[in-house]
Amino acid sequence: MKKYKSILLGSFVLAFSFLQMGCTAQDLNKNNDTVDKASTYSLVETRQRVIRYNCLSEVLSDKVETIKAPTARISIKPKIYTGLYTSSIGNATLRKQAGSITNFTDFTIDRNPGALNLEVQVGSNEITYNFFYCDQLVVNPDQSQSCKTTPESRESGSIFINVTYENQDLTGFSEVHPDPQSCK
Repeated sequence: MKKYKSILLGSFVLAFSFLQMGCTAQDLNKNNDTVDKASTYSLVETRQRVIRYNCLSEVLSDKVETIKAPTARISIKPKIYTGLYTSSIGNATLRKQAGSITNFTDFTIDRNPGALNLEVQVGSNEITYNFFYCDQLVVNPDQSQSCKTTPESRESGSIFINVTYENQDLTGFSEVHPDPQSCK
């Protein structure tokens, strides 16, 4: 049981570190409102041979794995932050919505679909945004906030980005051994 807890904890730490790696988001320029003004984002997937061992030093797997996902952290800033209540960011080209938006402005683009990102395709993508504001914010007994009225859309638009993609294969290999504590 200890071994499985260690693996679970290791998986959580790895997932959390991937989320934290791209904390600094690049601001999208709202003037990029046509295809010919699109900013280019290069998504690079880094892969390497990884050899994984069990507690008996036996090889569990020996294969090429993605060690850095092809993602980019992006931000669309509203003109006004006062009263900002929520936002919606999507990719009109693929008809997808961002799964996770931090501080109403920051999100991750990825070539692959996922619960926490905004899927993009290689080439042109129309990114849509809508900022909703609340004039009557209420603090609930559990300290959460809600809007006493229907939030109002006060800023929306489209920005175009051009996405490129490449694979980067690292030479050599990496070995992964279990934590000795988990082998007891």
